[in-house]
Order: sequence, then structure tokens, then C-alpha cells
Amino acid sequence: MSFSADPVTTALRSPSSTTATLYGSLTATAIVPYLFSSIWKMDPLNYASLYAVVTLVTAYMLFKSYVNVASPIARANAKKSNVEAEKHASSALWFSIFFNNIFFLFLFFVLAFYLFRDFHGPFNYLLSVSLAAATVNFNAIHHLRN
Repeated sequence: MSFSADPVTTALRSPSSTTATLYGSLTATAIVPYLFSSIWKMDPLNYASLYAVVTLVTAYMLFKSYVNVASPIARANAKKSNVEAEKHASSALWFSIFFNNIFFLFLFFVLAFYLFRDFHGPFNYLLSVSLAAATVNFNAIHHLRN
């Protein structure tokens, strides 16, 4: 008994799509350590382990959220038209990257510069980045289920 993969799922797991989502997640998360090292004067060498762990976990969470948001959009668009699934998957993926990055950065700025502004720099970084990524990931999982 063989299972045939959904064309949208196959297109979202292609090497070009995976590369795009990886670059999207790394772009959004790479901005954050730069801001903390320049604004809160957190030396990148002293806090390298904190930056590395939080940035990698955040990049992974954003990576998963891109696919979780793009999948239902691409499937819905593929049902509406007869254009090949790869085109719908590509456009849904780019929309997902744009939407999730904007959402992540908005949440990060609100958390870091408004809610946690009086916290010590490393603790502010840990809370604001991880909570923003967790919220984006939760939103993506919720979007996938609906």
C-alpha cells in the first residue's frame, strides 16, 4: 500500500522552499541580537551562548510556523484554480514568511521595548524573543487547525 503525497506538501518540502523558509527565519532572528548588542550594550562575545541558543530555537519555531501557515493557504488556493500546486505553494510560502516575520518583529518590539524594558538585558532578550516566537508559533498552529 503506497501513499501518494499531496502536491502542496511536496512543493512546500522542496529544497527551494526549505531554503526560503530557512533564510526567512534566520533573517528575522538575526536582527534581534544586533539590536540587543547595540541598544542594551550586551557584548556578543560575553552572551554568545545565550544568543546562539535563543536564536536557534526561535529560528526553528519560525521555520515551522512558516509551513504551518502556508499549507492551508496553498491548499485552499489550489482547490480554487487549476494552476499547478507548486505555484500556489510558493506564493503562500512567501506570504507566510512576510506575515510571520512582521508579526514576530512587532511582538518582539512591544515585549522588549514596552513590557520588559526595565528588565536586565539578558533576561529581557530571553523573554521577549522566546515569547514572541512562541506566540507566532501558537498562532500558526491555530491557523493550521482552522
